[in-house]
Amino acid sequence: MRKFLLAVSALYVAYGIFMLSFVASRIIEVLKVGSSDPSFSILSAQGVPILTLGLIGIALASLACWQGYLLFQLKRRKTSIVISCLLLVGFPYGTILGVITLCLLQVTEIKNEYVR
Repeated sequence: MRKFLLAVSALYVAYGIFMLSFVASRIIEVLKVGSSDPSFSILSAQGVPILTLGLIGIALASLACWQGYLLFQLKRRKTSIVISCLLLVGFPYGTILGVITLCLLQVTEIKNEYVR
């Protein structure tokens, strides 16, 4: 079970990096389009929702990377459970990883690893 948990932690890091690259590419694309349109401002009614969603995406991606670190180090089991629940909103990959993680963290063998 420990090896499976290590695999899931690596998947979380990969998922976080993928999310960060996707959000960054979308923000850069919006800024490119905005620079060609003089009426567009990132702080306007058009730009604020994009900026907000970008910041939410960066926060979720950072949580995914942190989750991978916590699972790899076998630290903070309760924090890992909370982060798994938060990442369930990232359909479909976050949902799949979150459910797998929640199931793994309930296994007695893995609970005992966290106690050590």
